[in-house]
Amino acid sequence: PTLAEMLRFARYQAAFAIQRGAPPALAVPLARLNRAAESAAVLVMRLFDLYDRGKALPLAQFAEALRLLESYVFRRAICNRETRGYWQSFATMAYGLDEQAPFEGLKLALGSQRASNGFPSDEEFRDSLTNRRDIYRMRGVHELLDRLENHENKEPTDTSTYTVEHVLPQNPRLNKAWRMMLGENWETVQAENVHRLGNLTLTGYNSSYSDRGFEEKKTIKGGFEQSSVRLNQFIREQTVWTAAEIEKRGKLLAQRALVEWPPLVVDAEAVKAIRAKALRARAQLRTIEALEMTDKAAKVFATLRTAILELSPAIIEIVEARSVAYHAADADFFCEVIPHSYRLNLVLALEPNECEYRDDQLDSTADYKYVKHA
Repeated sequence: PTLAEMLRFARYQAAFAIQRGAPPALAVPLARLNRAAESAAVLVMRLFDLYDRGKALPLAQFAEALRLLESYVFRRAICNRETRGYWQSFATMAYGLDEQAPFEGLKLALGSQRASNGFPSDEEFRDSLTNRRDIYRMRGVHELLDRLENHENKEPTDTSTYTVEHVLPQNPRLNKAWRMMLGENWETVQAENVHRLGNLTLTGYNSSYSDRGFEEKKTIKGGFEQSSVRLNQFIREQTVWTAAEIEKRGKLLAQRALVEWPPLVVDAEAVKAIRAKALRARAQLRTIEALEMTDKAAKVFATLRTAILELSPAIIEIVEARSVAYHAADADFFCEVIPHSYRLNLVLALEPNECEYRDDQLDSTADYKYVKHA
């Protein structure tokens, strides 16, 4: 039995890695997720197991789960979120899946991730797509443009031999036609827009386009006016190519991307309940006695702790290695206490302008990368 089970899971891994033996409806979403995050293998194998063993995970939900996982990883890449720790996150999700309702359980698991591991919203995803200046340099830029090219098309374009083209060239030595079109501040316009989504497309004529002027790129043999690439339709309709056109095209493509990489739609109250349950479990791991502090700090902390816990019997207190965090009953973080030798530092979930008392000891942690709360 053990060897048979090992063989079964090996087949799941092969289906994920090279789509061998995968149901036809899963081949494409499996390939896309594998390109985005090979570390999802353990979770994919768990989903395969639930799909194979009963009716809890129908084929359509399995495909949607794969699509949602790919969206989670891809959106985070576009939003320049931290990618380390995916294996642990996916393994935790796999271990905790509800066998009776795995698809809903997966959505709740994705929705209840800590803020640093969260699923980017449509607003954040759209903003990153339109305003991020280095889309060209990200690893999945060809995948991004290919998917936007073939979005909801039943006659997909094979872009495997195409390369990424900058409409506004990236060569800092722009020719006179480009400099005149961009205006007096052409160097700034180029630097700020050349690698944005709105300036990127796919073509099989990259060497022909080179650093030619915009009108020439449109009219040469194989130029934008003759191109069969759908991504180039907006480009060939323009008479000039400046920051305004790049911004407008970027917004149009971003709107398409919101559908291609769908958002997480999950019940907010259910997510809060899941997070609160996880926080209460963490609260059982350490007691206050495990937190080392000086007698002076301990005396001040004891007074503060009493006042905090008296706010509500439902407050969740989590003792970390060097601090104590406090969450409301709905799992919302509101305070962290960090003991030092002769003082306590407080991290509060509010903006500096919400404080009536201000002095040089009050600082915003918005840009502190090491401050991460559940």
